[in-house]
Amino acid sequence: MKEVAELQNKLKGTTHDANMTQLSVHKLREKQVMEAAQLEDAGAKLLEARQESQRARESIAAQDQQQLLQRSQLHNQNQLARKLVAAAEGAYQPMAGDGVLQEQLRESRDISERLLHAVESLSVQFTQHSPMLSSLVQTIALA
Repeated sequence: MKEVAELQNKLKGTTHDANMTQLSVHKLREKQVMEAAQLEDAGAKLLEARQESQRARESIAAQDQQQLLQRSQLHNQNQLARKLVAAAEGAYQPMAGDGVLQEQLRESRDISERLLHAVESLSVQFTQHSPMLSSLVQTIALA
């Protein structure tokens, strides 16, 4: 009888330990689910931040490209203004005749048109770079 009572006590203790272990496992699983959800949220936020960063880099690159083209245009316009002022003062004579200058102007316009078509084609093919390419189209169109 004593042995039966001891065995019953041991069984109760073992059952209690098993129940406590099962409760601990359940709590750990709940914690794991919560942490997985937090990780998923953090991953989504990280992805969003990376995408925003990429958009910002593309925007900066487009602005840099546009600024470079604008500087080039400004330089060309300054040279032209100096030549026009010198011509108005009678101190400048073009190195080429009207026919050559007209041909150069026509070639420049043809090149600008080809550049516009190339940039438009690229913007259709590479939509992720469309802000930068759109900026290029605007800059080329102003030239």
